[in-house]
Amino acid sequence: MSSTTSRIVRLIALTDGLPQPEHFTVEQAPMPVPDDGEVLVRNRFFQVFPSLRPLIGGGVEGTPFPALRPGDALFGAAIGEVVAAPTGSTSWTATARPARRRATEPPAVASRPSTPRSPASPSSATPSPPNSTSNRTA
Repeated sequence: MSSTTSRIVRLIALTDGLPQPEHFTVEQAPMPVPDDGEVLVRNRFFQVFPSLRPLIGGGVEGTPFPALRPGDALFGAAIGEVVAAPTGSTSWTATARPARRRATEPPAVASRPSTPRSPASPSSATPSPPNSTSNRTA
């Protein structure tokens, strides 16, 4: 791959079982040119996730994602490196230094009393958070 071309993995045939190499093709395409304020990222690692399998097999009725059709590019999470960015850009960094502060404990969660109280008793009312319509517990 040259610095002026990119690769795209496309589905070329729907699968009935486990996906095989013959279900995909790798195409060369012109490298996108970032517009003002954009960066260009070269994906280095890709997530191959189990829920992609039904999508490349024609889809499953009732899922919120559309099935991929032959010719569609695969999609998913990726880890990449910035290869082009605006001159003087300070909105991204190639390396990161973790914060030196320690994580804090989450705030304490109020618990319900262990002994039930009579619903008629005024002291039995558990205060509801603002804008809440009921006293539900998880």
